Amino acid sequence: MTNTALEAASKRRKELYDAMVAVEHAAQRPAKTDAWHEELVAALQRVAAAFKAHVVATEDPDGIIAQIVTDAPRLANEAERLGAEHPVLEDRISNVAAKVKAAGIPDKVRVIELREDILGLLGALSLHRSAGSDFVWDAYAVDIGGYG
Repeated sequence: MTNTALEAASKRRKELYDAMVAVEHAAQRPAKTDAWHEELVAALQRVAAAFKAHVVATEDPDGIIAQIVTDAPRLANEAERLGAEHPVLEDRISNVAAKVKAAGIPDKVRVIELREDILGLLGALSLHRSAGSDFVWDAYAVDIGGYG
């Protein structure tokens, strides 16, 4: 295992976590304001960028996934499963961001729907992060950090 791949994965993990927290905080603000909409759109853009950085770093030929498959070939199927989640999650981030952006300052029913979409997205990202943590642990018995 190279420390560089592990350090990069840990850094991207922290950035994604921080971006997810920003989305949760923004979603919980009073929704009848321009600030709610603007902050939420910005926070979702931050999540999209952090997740894209995660994908690029982990799928890089020198990234953590390739390193783990080299060091622990028994985890190749799990690596493939985690990699297959990336485009699905990218689409989900994009779809939720588009819904929020188009909503402007929504009515109460739409606010509830948007928050449900946001919480579903955050849950899916959290599950992906957890599976990634287990993946690294199974390879190296090293915790890359939960950050919260």
